[in-house]
Amino acid sequence: MCRSNIKDQAKYLIKIKEFPEKPVSIVGCVQKYSYLFNWMERFLRLNAENRVLERYRKKWNIPFKPAETIPLKYLEDFKIVD
Repeated sequence: MCRSNIKDQAKYLIKIKEFPEKPVSIVGCVQKYSYLFNWMERFLRLNAENRVLERYRKKWNIPFKPAETIPLKYLEDFKIVD
């Protein structure tokens, strides 16, 4: 084996072992008006890794128990306000 071939193989192995960064998930709170209970708090999580918008009823359910999951391809508009 020639030395340059070994260097190329080592570079290739290093390159295929690199993992891309995990996409960031954004969590936020939304207030929803209900006729029976007045204002209710709901929590949304924009899950970029799975490409879905998840809705939670309680804060402690995040990220394990979503009440609803909507694929991002079905959303027409999404705005994040600080």
